[in-house]
Amino acid sequence: MTRIIVLLASVLLVAVAAASPPLTQRTPAPLVTRTPLPTAAPTTSPTSLPSTPAVTSIGPHTGAVYYSLSSLRQIQRGADAGNRADTIYLNPVSATLRLLPQDGFSGAPITLVNPATVPAAPTAHVGEDTRPETDVIVRFRGHEYWIVLNQFVRHGPDGIWSVITITPMG
Repeated sequence: MTRIIVLLASVLLVAVAAASPPLTQRTPAPLVTRTPLPTAAPTTSPTSLPSTPAVTSIGPHTGAVYYSLSSLRQIQRGADAGNRADTIYLNPVSATLRLLPQDGFSGAPITLVNPATVPAAPTAHVGEDTRPETDVIVRFRGHEYWIVLNQFVRHGPDGIWSVITITPMG
């Protein structure tokens, strides 16, 4: 009886694997290395986190998002030098639209809900960690997500923005 159950489980596993689309590891955008963690609060500094993205599920990642401080500093230097690929991170809405595909927001349009368009000058408030913070709400595959961004390297209009949390709404 045990052999039959093991054989049936093996056949089922092969059938599911054959019917499932192949999983591929996502490649991060240039200069950004991140390791998303589903819901845990950070227990170490961002500089000590691994720099290889972890693919744990299919679909949008929610929860905290972590970066290596060296990657953020490299992007900030590129933005300071006027590199187009890095200056996109100076606007939190543009940064959101650039970063979300790395967190499973791909294969369908990402629609801005709030703000409805990319503002020329982003509005920030002071976050819980006393750093500038701003919020963006997007719609993806019929669901709304609250995206929180922060400025870790430099505060103000010439500081880059990075996504720190992704929370489903409703």
